[in-house]
Amino acid sequence: MPVVDSYKDLGIIYDKHLSYTPHVLNITARASQRAKLILTCFTTTRNPDVLIVYVRPMLEFSSTVWNPMTKQNICKVESVQKRFTQRLVGFSKISYNRRLEVLNIESLEERRLRYALTMCYKILRGFVNLDRSMFFCVSRK
Repeated sequence: MPVVDSYKDLGIIYDKHLSYTPHVLNITARASQRAKLILTCFTTTRNPDVLIVYVRPMLEFSSTVWNPMTKQNICKVESVQKRFTQRLVGFSKISYNRRLEVLNIESLEERRLRYALTMCYKILRGFVNLDRSMFFCVSRK
């Protein structure tokens, strides 16, 4: 049987230690490349909606499965959106949090938290075909 360093299953890459770092590295590289291409091609109109439509989905696909746990991976994923918003006209000298506020978008970390909480709700309410007792101990008080 061959030994591999990483494995891709349903579009999610993980390594032999069940770490999703290879996935984070892959999606951030691809998303950064796409963001750079967009910013290079559309120099006159740098619309933040382009990020939302063409780049963010790459960084959010199945994030309830691979949600980064280490600070390094969290920062790596967030850096793509951070760089993109910084290169928008008039945003280069504004802090990241202020840019998000002005653009009326959330950080990727906040979005992943919302997805995780939504999944917990769906499991607890029986909206997904998973046994909630495998994930939660429900107390009736």
